[in-house]
Amino acid sequence: MRRNMTKIKIKGMTCKHCKSRVEKRVKKAGGGKVKVELETGTATADTRSLSAEQIREKIESRGYQCGDVSDM
Repeated sequence: MRRNMTKIKIKGMTCKHCKSRVEKRVKKAGGGKVKVELETGTATADTRSLSAEQIREKIESRGYQCGDVSDM
């Protein structure tokens, strides 16, 4: 069974502006629902429209480094 959510560890986010940039970039790319948690340095995103790899690429295009990716 394919899961619909992925959690991605993000390195380099330091403020609310960083959080907002990541959320906007993933949503703009068609990523649907995304939740970025500054405190844990993670993004949880819907993978029905974009794959985990595509979401990772969108985050990295904003200058952040992505770490572990896990299905939820």
